[in-house]
Amino acid sequence: METKPSPHTEECDVILKDLPDDQCSCGQPPTIVEQPLMTEAGKKGDWEKEGYTIKGDGPPNFKGGNDWIVQAFDKTGKVVGTLRVYDLGHAITASDVMVEPAHRRKGLASAMYEYAENACKKEMIPADQVSEDDDNMTDDAKEFWQNRKYSKGQVTAGMLDFPRKKLPQEVWLYEKDSPLPRLQPKLRAAILSEARYRLKKFGAKLKGAMLYGGAATYQYHEGGDIDVSLYIDWEDFKGDEEILQDAFKNVVIPWDPYELHLFVKPSNQREQIEVADAYYDVLRDEWVLPPLVLPRDFDPEIFFKPMVEMAEKKAQQFDLMMGEVAREWSRLKKLLRALSEGARDEHVVREKAYATKNVLLDKIDHLCEEFVKVWVARRRMHDELRKRYMNDRNIGRYERFQLPEVTWKYLDEMGYVEFLKVLVKSQESGVIERLLEAIPGVSDERREEQQPDSTD
Repeated sequence: METKPSPHTEECDVILKDLPDDQCSCGQPPTIVEQPLMTEAGKKGDWEKEGYTIKGDGPPNFKGGNDWIVQAFDKTGKVVGTLRVYDLGHAITASDVMVEPAHRRKGLASAMYEYAENACKKEMIPADQVSEDDDNMTDDAKEFWQNRKYSKGQVTAGMLDFPRKKLPQEVWLYEKDSPLPRLQPKLRAAILSEARYRLKKFGAKLKGAMLYGGAATYQYHEGGDIDVSLYIDWEDFKGDEEILQDAFKNVVIPWDPYELHLFVKPSNQREQIEVADAYYDVLRDEWVLPPLVLPRDFDPEIFFKPMVEMAEKKAQQFDLMMGEVAREWSRLKKLLRALSEGARDEHVVREKAYATKNVLLDKIDHLCEEFVKVWVARRRMHDELRKRYMNDRNIGRYERFQLPEVTWKYLDEMGYVEFLKVLVKSQESGVIERLLEAIPGVSDERREEQQPDSTD
């Protein structure tokens, strides 16, 4: 006897992007429900039996730091519940949840929260995990979170440091109506006025300014950097690009207790995209990529353990190479001291000094080459991510957490990067070799003068 398929009902309907090709248990193709997403009555909770509907005010759209509204409707179409949702990057939060008293205890609050999570494909976290401001949650919201099991507690954090509760308030202005802060107005004015003033000297016009760096994440520390990429109108600019970029390389503006750095983005990076944990559009005064949310009890050494272990090995390699450089330099100083104090066998000491200088230069070259490999690997990763961001702004926030980035962050945190960058630049420009050549007794010229005449 042939089994007949069960009738096709609303239970069979699915969202296209979730189950595009499946057939439901009734044996018929699913009815495709297009955006905006909608959770219809009849799914779960007491609200299902009474004809309530949950829907958002269109697809989730947080552009410009805007909130997104989810509402509960009774069977007459009246709004009886509202949820105001904010995007935090890896997660979402809501500062307001309201359900009219006559419609409570029906699961509407949970339905709105779950609808938001499903629509945004992100975890919902309580607003008090984002801000210490008690006014950031309504009484209804506080009651809801007290009753709702929240086993995946999360806080905002950076990559290789422990989370802070808030962004630095010297840089950011917290307001009661939003869990995400705005850039301090005085700092924003200082960035824009300084950028426009300096660019005007070169005949360049400002098109965009993106703030990033430690001060834009919860991994910040006092005395850190505030980095701002400046995007100019390259079609209108008639000057020399290299001269313009060089003019901004050493721009440091004090903003107690931080330092503000301005950089001009090259002409081959005109798309205003930063490969960073978070970045802020200074011109539009809005977040482009809010600070990342990482798990509660976040320990970077555990979270990134395999990559941190490899970064530690790289640091140990640099320790060995830097030790070799230091030892050769000590040997060279000993020989130079002997020469300055009147060595008896001067030609022997000079020959030894010359050989030691060359060994020292070789050690420095090797050290610089290994560091440049790390530097280039990170730059290539950023270039690749930038290309991907241009095609898809919604790629995973964890894409940046790859070995080149973790290694660079680890070396920077341990104090290697600043020293080695200076060393590489000095080596590439020939400064180190010229300094060594200028020392009496170790230059090629002086050595040739000291060579005995082979015809004697």
